[in-house]
Amino acid sequence: MNQVSFESEQVTTEMQGVKVSGNLFWRINEEDEGPFKAYTNLGEDLKSDNPKTANSNLQQQASAIVRNEIANAELRTIMKDRQTLVNAIKKEMQKVCKGWGVYLEAVEICEVLVSSGSLFKDL
Repeated sequence: MNQVSFESEQVTTEMQGVKVSGNLFWRINEEDEGPFKAYTNLGEDLKSDNPKTANSNLQQQASAIVRNEIANAELRTIMKDRQTLVNAIKKEMQKVCKGWGVYLEAVEICEVLVSSGSLFKDL
């Protein structure tokens, strides 16, 4: 199993900056043509203990999904309901991962920070 850290910063619908960091846990999908798809899409780098190409691709995909979710949500939702964000990441990532021959084991949100200085002071 591999672990990838990701981090994204975006403004919410109220134009308040939020920074989210978390981790993805993934492995090669052993079903059907999973190993073949993984090797074809992610390359020989998969042989190493730290597959940089696969990790980088998954990290970029997760960051893009998180930015989209933040941009379309309210600050209150992002701060209080992390499970909604986790579910959205899982749902969108599974679509991509299936085509790459990768199985997404878990997603965790480690930290949600308010990055808008004035709002942070007001809190």
